[in-house]
Amino acid sequence: MSDRSRLMRIAHRGASGHCPENTRAAFLRSIELGADMVELDCQITRDGAVVVIHDETLDRTTNGRGRVRDHTLKEIKRLDAGSWFRHEFAGEEVLTLEEAVEILSGRVQLNLEIKGVDPPGRLEIQCVGIVRSLRFSRETVFSSFSPPRMCLVRDLADDARIGVLMDAGEPWTAAFALGAELRAEAVHAERSLVSATAVGEAHRRGLEVRVWSVNRPSEMESRSSRCRRDHHQNNQAPASTERDPRGTPKAVAAGNGWLQAEETFAFLKGFVRPVPVFQALRT
Repeated sequence: MSDRSRLMRIAHRGASGHCPENTRAAFLRSIELGADMVELDCQITRDGAVVVIHDETLDRTTNGRGRVRDHTLKEIKRLDAGSWFRHEFAGEEVLTLEEAVEILSGRVQLNLEIKGVDPPGRLEIQCVGIVRSLRFSRETVFSSFSPPRMCLVRDLADDARIGVLMDAGEPWTAAFALGAELRAEAVHAERSLVSATAVGEAHRRGLEVRVWSVNRPSEMESRSSRCRRDHHQNNQAPASTERDPRGTPKAVAAGNGWLQAEETFAFLKGFVRPVPVFQALRT
């Protein structure tokens, strides 16, 4: 469980506002910027290796084409995973989960989101086995939008740390039920779902609430104010406003942001060094 008395700084896909997401450069930069945890995404290759990449296909973040699951690790390792972001990152490669853990070990914690289109099985077994073999289980939180995947993780590891992901429109009752079944430590809720009532009920059930897609200070202020009404301390951190090569703000293009207010914390996508902007709300 996180320290609920302080802001927990989590870099979504690494420092993805500064470097190509899910790469060595992004992870090292997030550590330099003071992240407490790094979030990354895992898929499985044709020959059963676990690689760190968000999409089911290679097209967006590499110079390859096609589905990750249709390529071998050797084929994927030959790809350039950096030039799409900026030329200076040419030569960045797609990492294996083992390589990512080695970068993070002893420096930050890990939120490992399990992706993939295949039925639960090989990928979950591999992910749990890798973090266990590298003695990184205590520092790893597993999450997925697939309840069966998380059920398998729990079956594989009685001590696994689990966060229940909620997308927009999903009911809190279902998340609470799944959280109880999985013995989860947190609910990872899309921002439109957050209310003082829902957060309060989560806390009553012993669950942290981690709010995603909070990308601007104004949004963070709104979420923090809700938590304040629920009698929680509020610290906030600004998301990056620099732009990617397509002209889109990186805090938006890179993805999700997360906010922490005592028991509520957030991933900062386009991670920058957090600076408290709501000290006045602290009691």
